[in-house]
Amino acid sequence: MNGLLALAEWMHAQSVWKDVPFDAERVSEILNAAQAEQGGFDLIAPDANGFMVMATVPSHFNRDHKLALELAWGSRTPGGSRELIEAARTKAGERGARALIVGAEIDNHGAALGRLYRQLGGVPHGLSYRFTV
Repeated sequence: MNGLLALAEWMHAQSVWKDVPFDAERVSEILNAAQAEQGGFDLIAPDANGFMVMATVPSHFNRDHKLALELAWGSRTPGGSRELIEAARTKAGERGARALIVGAEIDNHGAALGRLYRQLGGVPHGLSYRFTV
């Protein structure tokens, strides 16, 4: 859990919200609750160019349907992003999810990621992209 918290703090410092103080206590509460309620997280790391932390959770609308939610991710290269999405889709399917939801539009690189996600079959979904698994 400490590793995820450190990662969250680092990602916060790189984000568009970097001027807002990082609330380690609240983020810890959220991570602990997600781990306890949903059975933990998956670390997706197909190669040294990227990683994703993902949780598979029941849908708000139908508890029998699962969604895989990206919680944090990073990639050093566009090719790494492509491999990361494909690896996450595979893991989401193994976990019984119907879709993978990945954030992009509120990210520092939202426009470029949006183009890549659409090329990979992602469909805009609010401030995120939804991939069928």
